[in-house]
Amino acid sequence: MGALLSAGVLIAALEALLVGLLFVPVHFTVSARTGTGVRFRVRWLFGLVRMTGAAPRREPGRRRPRTTAREHLGRGRSIRGVMAIEGLLPRIGSLVRELIQSIGFRRGRVAVRAGVGDPAGTGELCGLVGPLLAWRPWSPALQVTFEPDFADAVFVAEAEGSGRVVPIRLVRAIGRFALSRPGMQLTKVLVWNANR
Repeated sequence: MGALLSAGVLIAALEALLVGLLFVPVHFTVSARTGTGVRFRVRWLFGLVRMTGAAPRREPGRRRPRTTAREHLGRGRSIRGVMAIEGLLPRIGSLVRELIQSIGFRRGRVAVRAGVGDPAGTGELCGLVGPLLAWRPWSPALQVTFEPDFADAVFVAEAEGSGRVVPIRLVRAIGRFALSRPGMQLTKVLVWNANR
């Protein structure tokens, strides 16, 4: 009886430790540039866990292998099944909103230089981007600049930022979605299509 009790206490203590670790923030730094890819650095547990890496950039001439007609048919069934789920799109919207709100940006910078090769077309692009830049629906810690290039067809973007995420907030948002009725129906549709 005493061994069983001490094993239960040990398991409860490990569970409490794991839940406590989810409250420790993860600090991240990300930088990206058109043509060079994405680099990131992550620190967790007050710097005890560190990870640095880079996402490889895709080769411009490299294409995905062709899919067969049977694979297209399977995707169509999957998409029809997903779109038939009532209330899924609003639930996905709230999931995305919660995930974005759980990320605390300390600083961020996005700089874009773009042009379509025609001054009139670039002017239309400025007409679309300008109001969004004036509205600023993102965090005040994020600086976004847009520089039009009226002479050339060009798109160059740079982004860098740092912030922190508390893992328990991500777990809460994903758990809410997964346990909602549309989330469970989505899991059922995806699992059923994967087993076919």
